[in-house]
Amino acid sequence: MVSTTTLLDLRGSIARGDLAWRFVRAFFTALQTRRLRAAEDPQMVARLQEFSEALARLAAGDGAVRLQRFGPHLWVGRTRLRPLPEHRLLLRSVLGDFERWGIGGLEFQSDADPAALASFIELYPTVDRCLLAARPEGGRLEVVVELSPQVRALPAQRELNPEEMTPEEARAQARRTFFRALAAARSVTRQCALGGLPELRKTRAVVHEMVDTLVEEEFSLLGMTAIQNFDPYTFQHSVHVSILSMALGQRLGLSRGDLAALGVSAMFHDMGKTRVPKEVLHKPGRFDDTEWRVMRTHPLSGARELLRTGSVSDLLVQVMLVSAEHHLRFDGSGYPPLGDSWQQGLFARIVTLADCFDAMTASRIYMKRPFTPDAVIRYLFENSGRMFDPDLLRLFVEMVGLYPVGSLVRLESGELAVVAEPPTQAREVDRPAVVTLEPGGQGWRVGSVRRLADGAPVDPRCRIQAGCHPQDHEVDVDAVLAQVYLEAA
Repeated sequence: MVSTTTLLDLRGSIARGDLAWRFVRAFFTALQTRRLRAAEDPQMVARLQEFSEALARLAAGDGAVRLQRFGPHLWVGRTRLRPLPEHRLLLRSVLGDFERWGIGGLEFQSDADPAALASFIELYPTVDRCLLAARPEGGRLEVVVELSPQVRALPAQRELNPEEMTPEEARAQARRTFFRALAAARSVTRQCALGGLPELRKTRAVVHEMVDTLVEEEFSLLGMTAIQNFDPYTFQHSVHVSILSMALGQRLGLSRGDLAALGVSAMFHDMGKTRVPKEVLHKPGRFDDTEWRVMRTHPLSGARELLRTGSVSDLLVQVMLVSAEHHLRFDGSGYPPLGDSWQQGLFARIVTLADCFDAMTASRIYMKRPFTPDAVIRYLFENSGRMFDPDLLRLFVEMVGLYPVGSLVRLESGELAVVAEPPTQAREVDRPAVVTLEPGGQGWRVGSVRRLADGAPVDPRCRIQAGCHPQDHEVDVDAVLAQVYLEAA
């Protein structure tokens, strides 16, 4: 049972987070409004009043509010602002200014009235010049500088805030989130196979956790989707597709609510397979014509299963549409036949990409000569404009790389390595992070992690020569990835 004290602490934390965001939004809105309107404009006056009120409420009893940068994150006092998609522009703007000026943040006195804040807003575009005398050119501020009577620039922080999660802690959080999602998918699939009703609400709660974790630790969740030996395929596949879909949606700038709806839709996209006979669903070889007709019923069967939940909502309609459309294809040449004028919706186009990518990379669990991840990428490109939305495909490949996590590659130095993390930037699409492999007594030993993008472009140790097939070198890719992502940090 949760204690009253714990609930009060939780509510207090949520309230502080709301006030912190209100303060930062008011600050950002005042800056943006001043760029478009004169200081005496009524809208500008109203924005300054809102800024002053937000500051006063947040600072109540503390005397001042500090807006600070610790590592890649922005903090308001003791509250870290989660970089949700709808706030990305705001955070990028403020963090970019702090980085450019070489400062750790700003301190606002609680008694700053609209007139005092107006003075600072006017000064804001010239802050860099105001700091020239206090810091070396291009260097970091090391002393407190008063910018206006109620606002001070703070020294740059050289270390992370002690409350910040370490990379190991963030990765552990991603692991916990992944396995909770796996358990939820297993529960939902089994429940529906037994004739029960899909539980959208419970699934949405797990998906919201995945949204938060994607914001913080996208690479770890994407990496875990490459490990194919956790659980029976159907459970695992739905979680992988949900993570890949939301990661792509995040790249598109979807709001948190839309990301959650996309994640739930992806989790239920194959629900119709619970009505496909097991002897057909798990057949290892090719389907005959009759079996194909049965398999092709699963998109609409899934939509019908979801309709059994009874109460129609926007989320339910969206999930049903993704179930019905995820095999329709970008050009409409797939199934089921929904009419010449019917086009896949955005969510279905995203899920189609994620579904195909995971299904083909998971082929190694049942094929004698499975596809390699880089071969799957080539297949996706070959079907761009027919099966897949070309614009989404470009973003997807920027996200997972030309050599996705789980690819066995040979570097130009002759070393073998397994791709462990996707590239961090689009221009590094062919330079991910890899785990090198070293010859051992009986096979291969896992070596060190090497971020290819950190090395010189001409360094043969940091350039991929070609993809390789694990069977040709007797490399257990799942074992390598499990060591990277699952062993306790």
